[in-house]
Amino acid sequence: MDLSKVEIVISKDGIEVPVPKGYVASSIESEMYVNGLKTYDENGNIIDTQYGGFVIYEGNESVTEENAWEAQTSRNQWVWIPILDVSDMYCTSETNIFGNNYKFAKNSTILISSSGKNEPAILVSSDTQGAYLSSYLNGISRNEFLVEMQQNFCEMLESIATYKGFYIGRYETGNLSKNIPVVQKMNTDISDQTWYTMYKKCKKIAGNNQNVVTSMIWGIQYDETLKWLIETGNKTYKQIASDSTEWGNYYNSTFTYTTTDGKTAVKNPEIALKIPTGASEYTKANNIYDLAGNVLDWTLEYSKRLYRSSRGGGYANESDNIRPAGYRSIITPYSNYLHLGCRAMLYIK
Repeated sequence: MDLSKVEIVISKDGIEVPVPKGYVASSIESEMYVNGLKTYDENGNIIDTQYGGFVIYEGNESVTEENAWEAQTSRNQWVWIPILDVSDMYCTSETNIFGNNYKFAKNSTILISSSGKNEPAILVSSDTQGAYLSSYLNGISRNEFLVEMQQNFCEMLESIATYKGFYIGRYETGNLSKNIPVVQKMNTDISDQTWYTMYKKCKKIAGNNQNVVTSMIWGIQYDETLKWLIETGNKTYKQIASDSTEWGNYYNSTFTYTTTDGKTAVKNPEIALKIPTGASEYTKANNIYDLAGNVLDWTLEYSKRLYRSSRGGGYANESDNIRPAGYRSIITPYSNYLHLGCRAMLYIK
């Protein structure tokens, strides 16, 4: 562990968290726990539950209850995902390393897919130099793109092995039509870009900070995040695997949210409505917003050698019928839709 790059902060539930230099740990009570904490009475009954979600903010100014809204809407934020055993995230095949591929079942069992080799990988038809790689990724060759993906994947795993976790974007990635995206509350520019565009732009979120790397999230990181929600008791297997209606923005869900002009509005059932990311506490799980519903989140994972995987479902879907939080949608990477965005991640160099 390189202490010149991080400051070790002890969370409210007693866990050491490496906070990268250039970021500050939140001083808001509800954002200072990793896994959460339960309080019991003398008879062993739970009398209070504090859910997890350790939040860091870009910049050095402290974040308190007094300046929370300003910080959340103007500074990039990330939530720490603890990983005790990095070998849980990958498998080996000959000389290569591939991300494990988890599926979430309704019967409280997590199954490992036998297909494997879904990441890091490039696509058969789309990732060709004469077409999309030239159009979107500055003419990088097919082999160079594969090597870049493999190197990035291994570096991510090495960081997790060293620092015992990674950070996931607290919100769906915003400012997608701008040169540099953000991970900030209430952003509405969260969709309608191709996978290639978002792949390239997510790398820019880190800015000039040499202590961290930012990227579109890997599929295995998304899986580890959902597993962590279950392990901490924030969500059940059913809420992940079969019906995320009660904690996501779906066609058949209803909740209150904050509009861009600061008013409180109601999202009624049987209405397809995209809301600003992080606009409703209804969509929060361990301080991460919109993992279920709102817009689908592109990942670096591929499927059937032709598509990239997106996760979490969208605002036009009915979660109890299709696309709960754990569901994988497969989409051609040159597609762009109003219900399709992405989730970013950050790891320490």
